[in-house]
Amino acid sequence: MSTTLTIKKIKFIVIGVITLLLSTSTFASKVYEGYLIKNNEDRILGKIEMLTPAMNEVKIKFINAHQKKKVFKAKDVKEYGFSVEKWNKKTRQFETEQITYTRKTVARSPVPFGPKEVLLEREVGGEVSLYHHFIQQNISRKTPFLHIIYIQTEYKGKLIEINKSNYRKILRKIVADHPELLAKIGKKGYGFGYLAKTIAAYNHWKLNNTEEVIGMN
Repeated sequence: MSTTLTIKKIKFIVIGVITLLLSTSTFASKVYEGYLIKNNEDRILGKIEMLTPAMNEVKIKFINAHQKKKVFKAKDVKEYGFSVEKWNKKTRQFETEQITYTRKTVARSPVPFGPKEVLLEREVGGEVSLYHHFIQQNISRKTPFLHIIYIQTEYKGKLIEINKSNYRKILRKIVADHPELLAKIGKKGYGFGYLAKTIAAYNHWKLNNTEEVIGMN
C-alpha cells in the first residue's frame, strides 16, 4: 500500500472518530427499563442505555438488576427493547410506546468499517414490517445520519428500501388484496409520511381477514 493511500485511510478514520464523538455529544445518552434477548433465547431484564441512532444498531449498553454494565454486540443479540413515555398533543397526555430493535442484515454498516449484521428499530411488525436504519455520515454536521426506511413481508423476507419515489409502487403491490386501502395509497393521510399508519392498517386487516378464512374452513 502506498504512503498516499495510507495517509488518506488514516484521515478517513480520524474524521470518522471525530464525527462519532460530536454526534455522541449531540445525542445525549438516555437510560430506559427494557429487555434483551440473546441468541440462545435467554431473555434478560434490565436497563438499556441509548447511544446515537447509528451506534444503537451496532451495540447495546446493558445494565442488569445488579447494576453491572455490559456491552453486547449486535451479532450476539436477537432483539432488545424498552418503553418510553411520549406526549400526545391530541389527547394532551403521556402515552407509553414500546421501542423494539431486531437483528437484520443490511447493505451498509451504520458506522465506518462496522458490521452489516445489525439491530434495526422496528416501528411496525406483522404481515409487513417497517424498519429504520441510520448510517453515520462523516461529511456533514448538519445531517450526521443518513436515514433509510425498509419494509419486509413475511412472504418474501427480504428488506426492501422504500422512499418518496417508490413507495406508491411498492405499497400498491403489497396491499393489492385490500382494494379499499389500495385506492387510498398516495392520497391525503396515506402518503409517504404515513407509512407506519398504512402498513399497520393493512396488517390489522390481514389478521382479521385470515381469521375469518380460517373460521370458514
